[in-house]
Amino acid sequence: MRKYQQGVGLLEAILASAVLGMALVAAGSYYKREA
Repeated sequence: MRKYQQGVGLLEAILASAVLGMALVAAGSYYKREA
């Protein structure tokens, strides 16, 4: 069961970093358009 929880935590971390990366890319393109 602990191994399963570790896998879920890893999946959550990957998902969070993917969302953060997409947000950074969106913000970067927005600022580029404004400049």
